[in-house]
Amino acid sequence: MIISINSGSNAKGWSYYVTNGTKAKLRNKDLIEVIEGDFELGDYLCDNNKYQDSYYSLVLGFQGKPNREILLQAYDDFKKHFFVGLNEDEYHIDSIFHFDTDDSHIHIRIPKQNLLTNTHLQLYYDKIDRPRKELIQDYISLKYGFEIARETNREIIKEQSYEIVNKWRDGENRISFDFSKKNLKKEAEQQVNSYIKEQLMSGHIDKLDDIKTILEEIGLNVERFGKDIKKDFSYVTVSNETGKMRVKGEFYNEDFFKCTQEDRKQQIETNKKSFETVDKDIRLKEVENKLRKENEKRFEVVKKLFNKSRKKASYEFEKIIEENEKDKEQEDDTARTVNERDRTSRTETIEFFRSLRETADSLRKESISNSTKLSESHEQASRRIRSITKESEINFQQIGKYEQQISRFTNLRREFGRKLNSYISTAREYFLNIYNNLKEKFTSESKPQLEPIPDTSHLEESSNQNNTKRKFRKK
Repeated sequence: MIISINSGSNAKGWSYYVTNGTKAKLRNKDLIEVIEGDFELGDYLCDNNKYQDSYYSLVLGFQGKPNREILLQAYDDFKKHFFVGLNEDEYHIDSIFHFDTDDSHIHIRIPKQNLLTNTHLQLYYDKIDRPRKELIQDYISLKYGFEIARETNREIIKEQSYEIVNKWRDGENRISFDFSKKNLKKEAEQQVNSYIKEQLMSGHIDKLDDIKTILEEIGLNVERFGKDIKKDFSYVTVSNETGKMRVKGEFYNEDFFKCTQEDRKQQIETNKKSFETVDKDIRLKEVENKLRKENEKRFEVVKKLFNKSRKKASYEFEKIIEENEKDKEQEDDTARTVNERDRTSRTETIEFFRSLRETADSLRKESISNSTKLSESHEQASRRIRSITKESEINFQQIGKYEQQISRFTNLRREFGRKLNSYISTAREYFLNIYNNLKEKFTSESKPQLEPIPDTSHLEESSNQNNTKRKFRKK
């Protein structure tokens, strides 16, 4: 099993390739299966982040065609260890099975944006994270019995297209090494490795310290034994007065000496490293412990990377939640106020119509009590009052409808108010007219009738004439 990690910038191209293939070779849709993810959302997240290489492109490769359930378990283990320190809401992942080749594999895409903090995900940096990636690879391979790809056909030493077999066993045949030029370094590497191979085959070397002793005997200073993780080879760094260089070979690794002497000789003869030197369960336990330690380091790194941005995002998220809760409380308060106002309005309406009905009843009773005086007008007033009473009863019955039509209540109330004012005004005018008519009638009936004064002008004239006659008689 091998894990390949690269970066990409053409998100839609990735989606098209893993689901459809190429124009020259289309994929058989029956032999591919989406594991998880939303490819359209993944395209959007990749195309809309601020990074030129906008996503990580990974391939989990398996030799042959293992069982689908085993592959899913291996995929889950990969996610568990690869995303250590990150929460599921901080990343997006798209993945798909490909069973359409000789070797089954899984394509994975991860946008480089942390969805929570809106910063770079910083999921993988080769120089730093390659050892942990290889531990994940080894752990899954050992756990499920897969081939470890980087251990397949590993040579003990890298053979060149030519061989320089210069041997020395004593000081007379010893060659001085020149590390000043590149081509001379290649010769020196061939000579050193050939000599160490010979010493191993003769049984003179049983541990790594023996190699150091032998190299010092031939005039080389051993500075360190090491392993290049990225390029995946073991080496010993040697130096003399001409310079220094790395001599590459897998027998410069202490793991080589965990094998038996016979196994070591066989590896040297075949130039192929054997990895079955340690019991599988023991090796799995060792790898698991190493991976656990690396994951603990990675967890602390991720925690340090996103500590501030996570707090900021959490604060903003809590602020949004708090604002939403306040808005909800305001909405609830508004709803309660509206309901209370509606209940108050309904109560006021009921009281209003009740008082209106009582008023109508009192008017009716008053009109009945005055019926003896208002015979003809009483019938008209009664009809008018019954009409008002009937309308009031109709309006009272419509209260139930007003509860379903609260939004129209105000307009209806105003309209009814206008009608009511009109009715009251009409009633007032009507009773005022009746009152005035009765007043005029009463006034006219109670005024005393005086007889006309008789005309006495002719009596005055006759009296004057008599007086004149008397005066003449006296004379």
